[in-house]
Amino acid sequence: MKPIVQVVRHLLMKDGKMYGHFETDMIFRDGTPLLVFEWVSTPQGEVPSLSVELNPKYLHHIGWSPAKFLYEHPVEYPGPIEKLIERIPPEAR
Repeated sequence: MKPIVQVVRHLLMKDGKMYGHFETDMIFRDGTPLLVFEWVSTPQGEVPSLSVELNPKYLHHIGWSPAKFLYEHPVEYPGPIEKLIERIPPEAR
């Protein structure tokens, strides 16, 4: 079963280059916020397949739509650059 998912707004970077603000799924695992870039289906349900742990001191509730949280620290994208480029709208590349 997929855990309760929130949306967080954050800055995203890769190899020191900033790519702008993104809205990404976030779950809490054992009380730790986890930014989830990709999910995979398993017999047990949806589980994160590409994720990053967040430092709670930079996470703030904002209640925007659709983002309910703001992460005030850049996040390094953990996957290959090609997957990051897919997330960027063509007009912003």
